[in-house]
Amino acid sequence: MRSIRSLNRINNARICKSGESVTSHLEGSRLVPPASFYRLLMKVKPIRKLFVMVIQAFFAICCQQTPPQTQPQTQPQTQPQTQQVLIPPLPQYVPIELSPDEIAQASAMLANGSRNDWKAQAAFAESLTIKHRQALVWRFLATGELSEESEDQPPETNGEDQQKNRRPSWDMRSITRSLGGDVAEVLLAAFKSRDDAVRRRACAMAGDVGFDQQWPTRLNPKFIPLFDALVKAACSKDTEEKRLEVLKTLSQCHDHPAPWAHKLAVLLDDKSLKIRQQAASVISNCGPIAAVYFDRILAQFDIANKKEDAYTMAWNAEDIGWAPPKAVVPILAHIKTGVDPSPLHYVLRYAIASPEIADALLKVPIDHLGSCEWLGWLAKHASGDRRFIGPLLEALKNDWKSDSCSHTPYLAKALVAVGRNDRNLQMKLTELLDARIPPDARLFLASALSKLSGDPHHLADALVDVLGKYKKNPATYTDGRILDLLMEVGPAFAEPLEPYHGLLADMVRQSKQSSTSGYFILTGDIDPVLEWSRKDLDNALTGICSSFCGYNGVAYDLGPAAEPLTEQLFSMIWEGSDWNKRDACEAMSAIGPTGRTKDMNRIFAGLAKKFKPSASTTPALAIWCCTRNTKLALSILTPLLEDMGWGTTAAAVTLGKMGRDAKEALPRLRKLTDGPNPAYARWARDAVELIEKELSRKVEPAEMYEELASDDYIVSIRALWRLVELGKPAAKIVRDCMKNDKTAKLPGRAARRQARAQQVLELLESPANK
Repeated sequence: MRSIRSLNRINNARICKSGESVTSHLEGSRLVPPASFYRLLMKVKPIRKLFVMVIQAFFAICCQQTPPQTQPQTQPQTQPQTQQVLIPPLPQYVPIELSPDEIAQASAMLANGSRNDWKAQAAFAESLTIKHRQALVWRFLATGELSEESEDQPPETNGEDQQKNRRPSWDMRSITRSLGGDVAEVLLAAFKSRDDAVRRRACAMAGDVGFDQQWPTRLNPKFIPLFDALVKAACSKDTEEKRLEVLKTLSQCHDHPAPWAHKLAVLLDDKSLKIRQQAASVISNCGPIAAVYFDRILAQFDIANKKEDAYTMAWNAEDIGWAPPKAVVPILAHIKTGVDPSPLHYVLRYAIASPEIADALLKVPIDHLGSCEWLGWLAKHASGDRRFIGPLLEALKNDWKSDSCSHTPYLAKALVAVGRNDRNLQMKLTELLDARIPPDARLFLASALSKLSGDPHHLADALVDVLGKYKKNPATYTDGRILDLLMEVGPAFAEPLEPYHGLLADMVRQSKQSSTSGYFILTGDIDPVLEWSRKDLDNALTGICSSFCGYNGVAYDLGPAAEPLTEQLFSMIWEGSDWNKRDACEAMSAIGPTGRTKDMNRIFAGLAKKFKPSASTTPALAIWCCTRNTKLALSILTPLLEDMGWGTTAAAVTLGKMGRDAKEALPRLRKLTDGPNPAYARWARDAVELIEKELSRKVEPAEMYEELASDDYIVSIRALWRLVELGKPAAKIVRDCMKNDKTAKLPGRAARRQARAQQVLELLESPANK
């Protein structure tokens, strides 16, 4: 019989919901008897035995756990615990009767012949009440009627099974999309049906509905009970066929099952290989949260000997956002000459630096070396590895067989990385520039040579040459590439391009590409770029994304010079799609604190609350860039470091951008670097390094002023806030720097720095600071 003291030690290890141990939970309570009472009971064996049982039961109730003899074994500390998902109540669906006329009208509208008229179908759906739309979905799920099969549906097996296994046609999606979260209760009711045909149709439609939820906004809570039911069914003791069907549905739902990822991990030990492999794909879809299971996921596939398994694991690694060398190398080995390498090369997007991967890339066929994934890895992780110079030059020549030179920009960038300080490479590039090569090839080879040699005249000469021969119908992308490369021209070599300013301005106004900011950087003339940007933002209101304020868009290059577009960005936030709202936040971050953006805290915070974790980091960064409300930004970002999949990696990256202002998040970031999840650890490590570097930096105000001109707007914003920290004395320093600024800069860079410096002065001289 264990002593009472032993029982106390056992139960101390059990944690209450409040996070306290049982002892601390009861500490100070009169329920704890004195030690003399324990000693008295120890002398009476029957009473002692009874008392021990009562104490055990009492502690079990306090902790809301099972008694010790039935307590399951706890997982190792390195294994993440299953997240507690709050399941909101969902009303039980009660279908309404539809009239024959309503059924006939719906059948005609949703018939195969009208499937291409999405606007008409959407208008029809919106004309119905929610109850009627739900009834139409229910009728289809219950009977399979209303919608004919479209031609692009997969062929069915045979006779009786054809109707039973039939998937919803795409025509039905006009109804399900219009319902939003209100379709969930119908699907849940059908999924729980005892009729296998109804259940299958509900399963298939749930996959289609989950696929449609690709938005920055959070998942409608009404879908949570549906996903929970699907996960429970997948983990149940049902037949392999039914569980596979559910897992395939979950695999269509992107990262929505992420809160259940750790619960689904039990399926990686299922006795069925099909279940294990399908579960591996579902868990991988959950994003970086699944990196902790990478070895167990990898174990389900024979990637060394089976090409199909290598393809599947390549997708899994892409979804997880993590790819260690032991997975990358055997996957790359399946790439053969003349065969589309996708998705085998996707594993390089998140692969870490590794000699094994570099060796494997040397074996990749030359005709596939132009992939931006491979070249991106080389540029990032193979600096100075001259073994790649020969293959890259050969790949360049192969790429020039097409006038578009689609891979040349990436090949040139990779050459710069692997060929640093290589004089022979510089000589070879010079020889190639003297040969007859496509215009786009000339531009990017000259750019690479300028970077390798430190002499900007190579690029300037190439731009003059190409512009002098410019025709009305240049090679694909040439105009956009010219505008983009203008940012690389050195100030001392900008003069030869002055005769072409008019032609360049026309390129900006007519450009369908996103690279228009180079004209402003070269000339300082922002009017054509603003004109183009206003059209782009207007078009974005009727579309999905904007070339001006999307990722690495024009707004990144213009920075504070884009302030005249603030009103249109507000329009995107009020009237645009959720994608536009997120993109507008990015653009406002680049603009920084202005008279309008500095009062946007409430709006940005509202968007962060509305967006899902991975997207909420964008308005959080805007809060810091535009208002420096560090406390509010950290209140959004820091909680995301708690196993939130892509939200956690995005939060780590964003905190790194904030630099020294994110120092309060260092303990949690360091915890991630030492944690079991390698994907989190990678990004957290980078963030910690950036924050600590900024904390230890000692820079003079004049240096901060120089950083205001950085092409990276984040560096510029950090310098702005450091100058503001210095207080009123910094105003005189900034004014003197502006007055005596003789730094050699292209006119646009100089104007951009002046605009950022003016923001500093406005903040320092505002009534709040006085």
